[in-house]
Amino acid sequence: MRFSPDGKYLASAAWDRTIKIRKVDDWSTVYTLEGHKNAINSIDFNAELSLLVSSAGNNAVQESDNSVIVWDMKT
Repeated sequence: MRFSPDGKYLASAAWDRTIKIRKVDDWSTVYTLEGHKNAINSIDFNAELSLLVSSAGNNAVQESDNSVIVWDMKT
């Protein structure tokens, strides 16, 4: 999980390989991001809150991933 630099959003990674972006004031889901093939290891916002970066690795249960995805927070 990671709070945005301005404290208005929370990004959380789940076992279903999705990332949820929620507004902190009412916990409503703003975005559900899908794209990783394996468990998400890390997520972080840039200082301007224009990008979110996530990474996923490998394990014996799911398909290999070893990827980094840069998400545009405006689109």
